[in-house]
Amino acid sequence: MPHSSTLDVGLDVPKDSIAVASVAKAHDAAVIDRGALGTRPGDSDQLVRTRPVKAQHLVCIDDAGPWGSWLSRDLTHQGHVSWVVAPTRMPQTAGDRVQTDRRDAVQGARLMRSGDLTPVDVPAVQDDALRDLSRACEEALHDRKTAQCRLNAWLRRHEIR
Repeated sequence: MPHSSTLDVGLDVPKDSIAVASVAKAHDAAVIDRGALGTRPGDSDQLVRTRPVKAQHLVCIDDAGPWGSWLSRDLTHQGHVSWVVAPTRMPQTAGDRVQTDRRDAVQGARLMRSGDLTPVDVPAVQDDALRDLSRACEEALHDRKTAQCRLNAWLRRHEIR
C-alpha cells in the first residue's frame, strides 16, 4: 500500500502553548499526539522539522480564536497549507463537554482527514491593522462620550453652569 506524502496536522492554540496532533491520509492510520510547541512565531519551525520523513506536505488545521492568525500566516509563508476553522463549525458529539488542548488537536486532525471541515478566510495583515484602527477609533469615541457625561454630571451636581 503506497503511503501518502501529505500529513494532516491538528493544532489547538491557547495562550501558553500549541497542542499538536497529526494523522496520515491512510484510512487506517492512527492519530499521533506530537506534544506541545511554544507560541512564538519561530516555534512553528519545530513542527516542520519533526514531521515524518515521508510526509512532504503538511495540511494544518487550527480553530479561530482570540490569539490572532499569525500561526496560519507563518505556516502559509513556509509553503504549507493552513486552514482556520470556526469553532462553531467543528462537529461535536452530544454530551462531549471535556475540552483539553490535546483532545481538540486530535479531533482537528481526525476531522481534517475525513474532510468534514470548512475553512474561514484569514484576514491579511493590512486588514487586521485596519480593523484594529477602526476598533481603537470606536473605543476613543466611546471614552470621550463617557467622559463628557461624567463631566456634565459633576457640573450639575455642583450647580455650575
